Amino acid sequence: MIVIKLNGGLGNQLFQYAFGRYLASLFKTNVKFDLQFNSNGENYTLRELGLRKFKIDLDIASHEEINNYKLFKNSYLSRFERKLSQLIPFINKRISVEKPFEKIRSFRDNCYYDGYWQSENYFKPIKDIIRKDLTLNFDLDEANKKFATEISKSTTSISLHVRRGDYLSIESNAKIFNVCDLDYYLRAIEIVKEKIPSPIFYVFSDDIIWAKEIFKDDNFKIVDINPNNPNADMYLMSQCKHNIIANSTFSWWGAWLNTNNQKLVIAPNKWYLNNKLNTKCVRNLIPENWLVI
Repeated sequence: MIVIKLNGGLGNQLFQYAFGRYLASLFKTNVKFDLQFNSNGENYTLRELGLRKFKIDLDIASHEEINNYKLFKNSYLSRFERKLSQLIPFINKRISVEKPFEKIRSFRDNCYYDGYWQSENYFKPIKDIIRKDLTLNFDLDEANKKFATEISKSTTSISLHVRRGDYLSIESNAKIFNVCDLDYYLRAIEIVKEKIPSPIFYVFSDDIIWAKEIFKDDNFKIVDINPNNPNADMYLMSQCKHNIIANSTFSWWGAWLNTNNQKLVIAPNKWYLNNKLNTKCVRNLIPENWLVI
């Protein structure tokens, strides 16, 4: 059995799910998920389990099953063990803690995996299975159905995602993540206009007020119908013919789930404030056929 720790928002949860699904297929074993992913406090963004809104079976690991992988049951010592397992992997071979954007040398069954696993390479062999898995398990309301029809059939649609919210309001995030500036979006828009005839840009954002102030022309449409339904927004992004993403795994998945074989996906080259981490991020996270600017 394999246990995958879930952590972060919908985009991160999808990477962790896809990684676990791949390992289960690789070792012909079952995968369970550790749902102790939500943190309380001013330095964290509270999350919901968005995976529950897809047609997938989530096998939840019990506390006993999770603790079986750990040498220490005490929460403080368990955090210490996690750090040691990341720095010195042979301390506990039943725990694998990811080093961000570093390739893991070997996978193994009967292991607890703790990390983000933000790369298509971790599940590329079963990409068709992942796309099939990630089907919504709820019906869209009329407003979303209207957008979905318009996006997929009536226009040359480009999703444009702006992430600001917790990158600005959470102090710990502000010290780590870059916020894509207006120059990035203007350059991406110009590239699209050069390559795609008559594009219509559908703007998705966690800062709708800012988006409405910036993107006012007739060829921009603000998607503001899903304040509490990120799964629906991601679905609408995936229905667009082309995508401009932010430095966000949320819009990464919106673009990746887009099945248009001729799609143009534009991604930023600066995801973090740390330039060394940016280099590793772009090399591992961004698919080769996407355009990085």
